[in-house]
Amino acid sequence: AKAHSPKLLVTIAAPAGPTHYQNLELNKIHSYLDWVNLMCYDFAGAGWTEMTNHHSALFKTMQGDPRFNCEEAVHYYLSQGV
Repeated sequence: AKAHSPKLLVTIAAPAGPTHYQNLELNKIHSYLDWVNLMCYDFAGAGWTEMTNHHSALFKTMQGDPRFNCEEAVHYYLSQGV
């Protein structure tokens, strides 16, 4: 491969919903990445839940699926070595 200046980065826009991130082999791919952008939003849109809730919940909410929040996503990514 040709050398680039400045150095190019390998990044991903990573999903924060468990129905998506659990399909990734994060424990394998993270070593090839320079940067991971965790997309912690759209937790209450169509296809995620049956009820209206916070769009970008930082922590689990009183109602709805407790897995759809930024804290849960961060814990999962950390558990996979990211």
